[in-house]
Formats: sequence, C-alpha cells, structure tokens
Amino acid sequence: MRQTIILLSAILSSSASAQEQGAPPHCLVPPPFIVFFDPGSMALTRDAKRTLDFIVKANDSACSWRSALIGGHSDTRERASISRARANVVLRYLRKRGWRIQQVHSRAFGAANLRVTMQQGVSERQNRRVEILYTPE
Repeated sequence: MRQTIILLSAILSSSASAQEQGAPPHCLVPPPFIVFFDPGSMALTRDAKRTLDFIVKANDSACSWRSALIGGHSDTRERASISRARANVVLRYLRKRGWRIQQVHSRAFGAANLRVTMQQGVSERQNRRVEILYTPE
C-alpha cells in the first residue's frame, strides 16, 4: 500500500511539472495506424483514405509529432516489392493532404512480419497493409 502511494505521488508530481512546462497531458504516442489493401493492389480504399485523413488532422493538434515510420507489408502470395510501393503511396497521400512530419522513415517488410501467420501462397487481408507509427525524435 505504501509503495502504491509513493508511486501515485511520483506520477502526480511528474504530470504537474509537465503541465507547468506547457506540455499537454494527453500527448501520448498513439499505437500504429494501419491501412489495408486489396490483393495485388496499391490503390487506397475508401477506408484507407479516411484513416489517412484522420492521421493528418490528428497531427495538426497541439500534440503534432515530428517523426514517423511508414512500414509496407505484403502477404505470402505477393512480391515483396509491392510493400515498398504501398508505403510510397501512403506517404504521397499523406504529404498531399498536408501531413507535416519532419522525419519520415519508410521501410518495406514484404511478407517478413505477418499479422496473421499463413502458409506460403495464401492471401490474407491483415497482412496486406501499411503501418504508420509515430516515433520518438
């Protein structure tokens, strides 16, 4: 119980000092944003565009992050090069919409980091994706 009180006291004093410094208390790095693609395609779906538009608007808030990683992925039926093309399509769309990120790292993972483990040659929507992750500077 005593450790809990000490921990809570430390958290409260650190958040108070952050507020005194003008840092918004709600500016936590969000989990990755993910957009999905149709098989063999790099075209953005309506849902993907909505997600990307949200990312642009969210980054214009008081919490505007400055560094991000865009990771392209493919499923086991697709060529690895499509993961790079998907990442590039997403980055172009975000920039065209006014996404102001100072440092963007883009990476193609191919089928190396599957969200859903599948046998070779099996198509899976969850694996055909681009992940946008804000990173510490």
